[in-house]
Amino acid sequence: MNTTTDLHCSDTVLFMVIVQLHRHCEQHCETAITTKHRYTVAIEDGLSEHCSATAAMCKGEDRETQRKRKGKKRESVARCS
Repeated sequence: MNTTTDLHCSDTVLFMVIVQLHRHCEQHCETAITTKHRYTVAIEDGLSEHCSATAAMCKGEDRETQRKRKGKKRESVARCS
């Protein structure tokens, strides 16, 4: 057996494993960031909705009026983007 060839093959296999591991970690990291962003947006939306509901109750608005107002706000945001 040729030791130099064996070492070269080992290096190639090791390199391939490292590349695959690196790709796996990148995908995991991207997924974690996306998931964190989704949770953050959901929490912010939930807090915003809760605060709007509380403010509406203080103003005496019912839920239907509040939904209409929120729907109009989303439509204007969609038009701007």
